Amino acid sequence: MIRDIRPPCSPTVTIDLTDCNVFNCTADDYYNRLSWHFEDPGCEEMDISYRVYAAPVGSEEFTEIANIAETSFQHANLSTLAYCYRVATVDASGNLSDLSAPVCNDNCPWFELPNIITPDDRNGINDQLISFGSESGTTRCARSVKEVKLKILNRWGM
Repeated sequence: MIRDIRPPCSPTVTIDLTDCNVFNCTADDYYNRLSWHFEDPGCEEMDISYRVYAAPVGSEEFTEIANIAETSFQHANLSTLAYCYRVATVDASGNLSDLSAPVCNDNCPWFELPNIITPDDRNGINDQLISFGSESGTTRCARSVKEVKLKILNRWGM
């Protein structure tokens, strides 16, 4: 009996990228949805499964997060969208393909401040420096902004 040692084909992976114009900033958890297919129809085999690997954006350390038979996966309960993914195929003999090319999603960082404040405690307008999008129900928010450098000047530039 000849043992099958030929690895299966590596899939082509796509990710549903986040549309930042309709992004729900107020969600408690996020998810990334992946799907994959084979470019060459001759690569589709019976009895295959897939290993899904993930790494935070900026990291080279991919770890296995799922071993499934389907050609799609939803990575759920995330606190950030900023992940990269790779998928490998496993055939019935246990042979593992090369990892797919990485696909990544990113957060929708958005930060905007008013260009003037008038902290006079007289009329309650523009008394505090609050970023736009801090209000609940907005689709834009500063949730994923890591750092802001700010310089405040008086009307004379001092």
